[in-house]
Amino acid sequence: MNKLKLSHKSLWKSTATSSASQASAPFKLVERDGAIYKEAADTNDPVAPSKLPQEKFMKGHPRAIPGEFIVILQRGTTEKQVDTIAQEFVEEYGITIQKIWKAWARGFSAKMSESVALKISQDPRVDHVTESVNFSPIDEPKKSTPIQ
Repeated sequence: MNKLKLSHKSLWKSTATSSASQASAPFKLVERDGAIYKEAADTNDPVAPSKLPQEKFMKGHPRAIPGEFIVILQRGTTEKQVDTIAQEFVEEYGITIQKIWKAWARGFSAKMSESVALKISQDPRVDHVTESVNFSPIDEPKKSTPIQ
């Protein structure tokens, strides 16, 4: 079975910007183990990952933080370009940058409206935009009383 994980540690359900393009796509979205996968619709005809349409705006996680999004920039973006692009988005859209990443992923988290996040996702310098998600610590298990 040919499958490709949509996004690292992804629990988001993506919303297609064009339902018509998704309807004719040779794949289906499948949720398994808390992640969304793209699978070939016909398992006898595997789909090369490079031929799969990329979802650039992902939303729908039940623990999403309203008005907070993560913007991941395209591969090859330099550290200096991250700052420049973030500043351009601040000036153009009035977003509030919360944190900038320049290590393994290049991008930033910011406060913005969903409509602005969708516009930013369409910028060619942006790989994708996702909702920020609140991951609370796992509750500690209750201690059991030993049997005597």
